[in-house]
Amino acid sequence: MPVYLWTVPMYHSSGWCSVWTVAAFGGVNVCIREVNDEVIFGSVVKHKVTHFGGSPALLNMIANARDSVKKSFPWTVHVLSGGSPPPQLILRLEKLGFKVLAAFGCTEAYGAGTACLWMPEWETLPEDESLRLKTRGGLNHFAMEAIDVLDPITMKSVPHDGKTIGEIVFRGNTVMSGYFKNKEATETAFRGGWFWSRDMGVIEPDGYIHLQDRSQDAITCGGEIVGSMEIEGILYSHPAVYEAAVVGQPDEALGESVCAFVKLKEGVDAKEEEIIEFCERKLGNKNKKMVPKTVVFSDLPKNSTGKTKKNVLRKMAKNIVPLKAVEYI
Repeated sequence: MPVYLWTVPMYHSSGWCSVWTVAAFGGVNVCIREVNDEVIFGSVVKHKVTHFGGSPALLNMIANARDSVKKSFPWTVHVLSGGSPPPQLILRLEKLGFKVLAAFGCTEAYGAGTACLWMPEWETLPEDESLRLKTRGGLNHFAMEAIDVLDPITMKSVPHDGKTIGEIVFRGNTVMSGYFKNKEATETAFRGGWFWSRDMGVIEPDGYIHLQDRSQDAITCGGEIVGSMEIEGILYSHPAVYEAAVVGQPDEALGESVCAFVKLKEGVDAKEEEIIEFCERKLGNKNKKMVPKTVVFSDLPKNSTGKTKKNVLRKMAKNIVPLKAVEYI
């Protein structure tokens, strides 16, 4: 019998799904008035919680919990995370007893439309590759008829090469019928028998979807689309970084360049040059355009569901002068 801890709001689309899922399994709902590290660890142990869900921001809070509130438990707690949580975050949570299942979806698809089901053979791979596989968007679940990544111009499936970026599309009974009293928006969203999510992704050779970015968050650098999520994953692996978000900032030569907003862990210091050099080392020769030109240290603005308000960060980035010029050769 599942014991579900309510760390997400019930009025949210994914939360509303969970209400009925827990009921269908005859499970127990554990409601809390505050969502913080002490309450979560305390509730898990007190009520023997088996499941909960949350954004990467919430999972990051748990991974960075104070030693004084961390508690051990002899069972595995299964966690459903939206988006693509950074690989290093998955690793740290595993060590604390949490098994994170990455999923991807949207309100229009009634929450999660995919799930990244773990394959047994992944456990035998090198750690970095195993973590990368576990943080992908995954495959469509049984109630979602189909999911694909299409070229928005040709409307054909992109190659299953893990490199060619397209737009993620859904089809199934859990997809909405349309936007309320907005025929134009509905017609734009539904083309060729698919719901177009406005999210960018690739398909890997094993058929798993890998979310690259929200379309509005993608950075166009020198005519090339640079996904923010991979850069954010690298930033999260820096030992001094608590939270990170990446947006595009105006660049005369390239159109846009990468601007990183970073919140440091309490009592830890780091310089802008250090963060940039760290990204350069991690990326190597892969794509120099992904290296941040600017790093801003500040708290990250959040909405009511804990997601970072990147539209606010983009406005801030417009008025920031890059620290250094990066050669893109």
